[in-house]
Amino acid sequence: MKLVADSRGRLTAADLFRPNTAFDASPQPDGSIRIVELVEKKVSPVRQVKVKMDRQAVIEFIRNRPRKPAKEVLAEARKLRKQCRGTVSMSDILKWTEAPH
Repeated sequence: MKLVADSRGRLTAADLFRPNTAFDASPQPDGSIRIVELVEKKVSPVRQVKVKMDRQAVIEFIRNRPRKPAKEVLAEARKLRKQCRGTVSMSDILKWTEAPH
C-alpha cells in the first residue's frame, strides 16, 4: 500500500491507523520506516515487603566486627538501615554500636 503524507506530515489510512491508537515509527537501515502499534500491557503492582530483623542480632553483628574506618562503618549502617527500613532508625543503629565507656 502506498501512503502519501499531507502538508503537515500526517499519514491517513483508516484501515491501518485506528483513531486514538499509539504507534512507534522507526527508520530502518534500508531507508524504509517500520510502524508498530503500541499495546498497553497490564503490569501487576509491585508490593513493598517490610523486612523485620532482630535488633539484638544487628547490634551483635556490628559490635563483633573488626574495626573499620568511619566511612565504611557509616556505609554499613546505611546498608543495614535499607534492609530493615521501618523497623530500625539510623540513630538507633549508631546508639547501639557505640563502644561502652
